[in-house]
Amino acid sequence: MNKLQLTYLGFPVYYWFKDNNEHNFFGDGVGNSWSIILKDKLPIMFSGLNK
Repeated sequence: MNKLQLTYLGFPVYYWFKDNNEHNFFGDGVGNSWSIILKDKLPIMFSGLNK
């Protein structure tokens, strides 16, 4: 099955289910795996999930 994936600078873009409006950023840094996209700043690169 073919599906489109939104990317930014080659990184996949997702939304966090607890961010219910444009002013919520609860997913930023969750599990040391996610970062918000900020204007004029590259995404933060994490090393992966902390276990």
